[in-house]
Amino acid sequence: MKTISHTMLVSSFLAATVVAGLTAYPSFAEENGIDFWNMGVYQRQIDSCHKERGRLQIENEVTFRRIETKEEALQELVENRISFEEAALRFEDANSTLHSTTMYLVKFPAKNDRERAARQVIAYLKSGRGEKARLLADEFECTLCCLSE
Repeated sequence: MKTISHTMLVSSFLAATVVAGLTAYPSFAEENGIDFWNMGVYQRQIDSCHKERGRLQIENEVTFRRIETKEEALQELVENRISFEEAALRFEDANSTLHSTTMYLVKFPAKNDRERAARQVIAYLKSGRGEKARLLADEFECTLCCLSE
């Protein structure tokens, strides 16, 4: 009977010491993931992360569609199935879904979105798509320069 009393006394003392320690130094509990009293905060963080993940997934889908549209336009242009103007129009349509256009505007300076899209088509053609694509890019660049003057 005495050992049970001593065990309960020691257990109670240890539990009280742990609770007092965690109360006095809550950062220890946070660092070790045993701060159960912050579950509401953690649940809100998890919910926020899930919302952000959903937003990023949608943004990725839009980006992949934009890339796919541009790749198809370039392929058709190189194969002479569409004109340079049609390719630029498709690029302009695809670019209309851009949320942050600052880099796009700086990288492709132009008078308007159509010219900017045309310059982007030329840049994409020059980017390692073969000799035919590079020659087309040079030709379209000359055409664009003549139109700009």
